[in-house]
Amino acid sequence: MRHRLILQRLWTFGESIISGLLLIVVVISVFYCKPILAETPLVNKLDVGILNFSPLFNVHSDRMPSGPMSDILFQTLQKTNLSYRYTVYPAKRLFNNLVSGNTDVSVGVIANHVYGRHVLYSEKPIGDIELRIFTIGAQPLPIELADILGKHVAVVRGYSYGGRKELLVQAANKRYIHQFNTVGDALDRLKNGRVTFMLGYKKQVGVIEKKSPTKLLRSAVIETLQIYFIVAKANPQAAQIMQLMEQNYWPK
Repeated sequence: MRHRLILQRLWTFGESIISGLLLIVVVISVFYCKPILAETPLVNKLDVGILNFSPLFNVHSDRMPSGPMSDILFQTLQKTNLSYRYTVYPAKRLFNNLVSGNTDVSVGVIANHVYGRHVLYSEKPIGDIELRIFTIGAQPLPIELADILGKHVAVVRGYSYGGRKELLVQAANKRYIHQFNTVGDALDRLKNGRVTFMLGYKKQVGVIEKKSPTKLLRSAVIETLQIYFIVAKANPQAAQIMQLMEQNYWPK
């Protein structure tokens, strides 16, 4: 009987020691273990997709792209120490690649109807761009996009304009929308009177106008759109990649 009592006490004492050791292990894990992000290396080279979108992205044949958005994107990626390669795509191809996961990282405006549920956006914007309606001469300028319904409008093929083009290409209005491969082509149609308005970005049109000004070109602001880092959700480490980019945002 006495031996049994001694064994019970030893067993209870042993349980107390084990519980104490487990508690110490938990405390050490909380305060001293590295974050999960650091323990899960990002081993695959990222595919970065950009547009030839001067002046935000100026594409060159002999060197890296330049321009304010290009600088932010690539300087940020360099600070993360992530391995990457970049490719210049037409707008529609880039959007499709972000949905499929063939492109991992890009920058752009929020366009939920196009690919929003397939990508992550950075918490804070990294820039902005002004969307405008352009016309020539005394034609009254619209106050909002709905004002140009039923009017002949030039747009760039593949651009969603942050989803704003959806209003214009509805079945009842689609015949009034003229799509062109470049901003220059769209502007040329506006100049020769083939269309009444052109939907475009102020900075992008400004690059063309600086080289060859259009007489009596006028415009009205439709909206200022915020630009964000974009990561494709199809990448299994999308959240980690976005976290690294936000933590290493350049020129922060």
